[in-house]
Amino acid sequence: PAMTSVPAWAGVLVRDSYAAFMDLLRPESVVPRLPLSTHEFNGYNTIKIPARTANTPNLAGAFRAEGAPIRVGALALTSITLTPKSLGVIGSFTAEMLERSTPSIEAIIRDAMVQDTAAALDIAFLSNIAGTAIQPAGIQTYATGGNTAASAGTTSANLIADVRGRMQAMTAAGMGRRPVWVMNPARWFGAQLSVTAAGTPTFPEAASGTILGLPVVTSTSVPPAVVFLIDAAEVSFAGGAPRFLGTDVATLHEEDTAPLPIADAGATAGGSATGVGNGPVRSLFQTNSAALRAVWEVDWAVMRPNGAVQTITAAAW
Repeated sequence: PAMTSVPAWAGVLVRDSYAAFMDLLRPESVVPRLPLSTHEFNGYNTIKIPARTANTPNLAGAFRAEGAPIRVGALALTSITLTPKSLGVIGSFTAEMLERSTPSIEAIIRDAMVQDTAAALDIAFLSNIAGTAIQPAGIQTYATGGNTAASAGTTSANLIADVRGRMQAMTAAGMGRRPVWVMNPARWFGAQLSVTAAGTPTFPEAASGTILGLPVVTSTSVPPAVVFLIDAAEVSFAGGAPRFLGTDVATLHEEDTAPLPIADAGATAGGSATGVGNGPVRSLFQTNSAALRAVWEVDWAVMRPNGAVQTITAAAW
């Protein structure tokens, strides 16, 4: 019988939990390793998150004399709306491959979906692509004006100037509750190997995985020439549990870049041909094949855009 513990049969129909999937992504992706404010859609179409628009007015306590009135404060608030943006992919295989492969081709495809989706998620998250109804805005779009600067160079003094500049810009904007450096491993190696004119390490604390006390997250998905300083407390990430579904009766348009709805080239209306064939097309049932589909709904946003995301560009440490 179908059993949830048998991956080659009904196991592919079991819905993974969001936490479990993020744990699988953790070794591969930047996003799960950042201490972001996380949320789950749980079937809701939107998530509204209140956000402050300014530090004043505020709800700070004020000193008072005994018997004197207590200050009444206020907040300047807005809200950020997160809506599900769908990430999806399909992997197919023949029934003969499923029966004869060791390890199982289904497990290989599932693992590859996790690894490759992790890279795609990072690339989109760290990009400078403007947001649309289909895809969230990359966080580089928030690093504008004084929140970004080109690297001063490759010397020890240049590195110190680079990181000092971004930290000062972030704190000047009232940010910095959970700052994290995000960079390509090449930049991280450069920072660790950098030495002063006296031959001492520029950042001696780098051996413990930090720069000036702030944690460092690395990934090859990070653009090599861009170094990020992100206040993770100001970034909200929402993701429902991913859904995996297996089938052997579907028809697929086998296109990896711009898939189209399947249409019949011979379709007619009133005696005139109207359909346009979108090939190549494969019937899983007719070719004794099967497919595994993964769909994951996510969204993210920077709550207070001015200062929460800092970038050093043209970095070549």
